[in-house]
Amino acid sequence: MSKLKDLLKRAEGMSESNFDLSKYTNGKDDETAALKLKERYEQLKKEIGEISKDLSKLEGARMTALFKLGGLGSNINPETAGNDRLNTEIENCSNEIEKIDRALEPLYKKKEPLAEELRAIEKATNELVNKNAEKLGISPLSYVSKYQLHLD
Repeated sequence: MSKLKDLLKRAEGMSESNFDLSKYTNGKDDETAALKLKERYEQLKKEIGEISKDLSKLEGARMTALFKLGGLGSNINPETAGNDRLNTEIENCSNEIEKIDRALEPLYKKKEPLAEELRAIEKATNELVNKNAEKLGISPLSYVSKYQLHLD
């Protein structure tokens, strides 16, 4: 079990993150630890996917607003400089972009630590699979198949 802990510590160091992966592996044999890491990996992928969907929608809305702002800006000339309607639309569009930017920021902040933990789990699981496959004298792919560690 100490080899597993060393392996996890090394993987955590490689990811430059502060995640305590031992909560998924303490007191467990290597196969159980790998399954726990797989479960957490799948949970993280799902959470990141949901956040990514929201980010995509907001980024799409932001791009639309930027194009609209560009179109409005192209209408500015000496004759329309005092046009209150145009100025109001430009201001509204700018406000909409700022509002979207404020909504994007917390999503990016929420996604980054999840992605870091995901990378740490990938590295720890990789090392665990390679070590145990070598111990059994089989390929890592065979080990993954044997213990049903496939990631969907």
